[in-house]
Amino acid sequence: MSAKYSCQIFFLVCAVLLSCAAEKPDTPASKDVAEQIARQQLSNGYVTSVKQVVDFGRLVYKVFVQNDSLAKRVTVDAATSRIIEIIDRTEELREAVAEGENVPHAICPIARAAAETKALQAVPGSIKRWKVLKENNRIIHKFDIATAEREEARIIVDDSTQEILAIEHSLPAR
Repeated sequence: MSAKYSCQIFFLVCAVLLSCAAEKPDTPASKDVAEQIARQQLSNGYVTSVKQVVDFGRLVYKVFVQNDSLAKRVTVDAATSRIIEIIDRTEELREAVAEGENVPHAICPIARAAAETKALQAVPGSIKRWKVLKENNRIIHKFDIATAEREEARIIVDDSTQEILAIEHSLPAR
């Protein structure tokens, strides 16, 4: 093979590789990215629930985001970070307000992280669902954790004291 021909092939391969690298592939979404995407769908929105599920064969995050008067459930594809679906959930918000379960403000990220750490210390595993709500005039975090034994446990943590209020083992794995 001549040097000229080898050089042409080299430059052709480089051009193809550079053009492929210039295309921006879809990037996977972490739970935090999915929450950020969901918050952008509602002015002054804050997250009150995140659920990681397999939906039609793909891993997705279903994020419940609300503000003072509106609520939406935003489904984000974990593989591509793309929004799959946005559903109005304002009626659910109104019901939560009527039942005294609504959390009327964003949760402090430090308190949420501390509650998550406490839950994972109590039951090691992977968090599949997190929800914050008001119960008996206090803010609580509910975590559904998948364990290595393929079971699920629900851990309830008080937001202000970080005390574990309940642990329910052996929920059927979803």
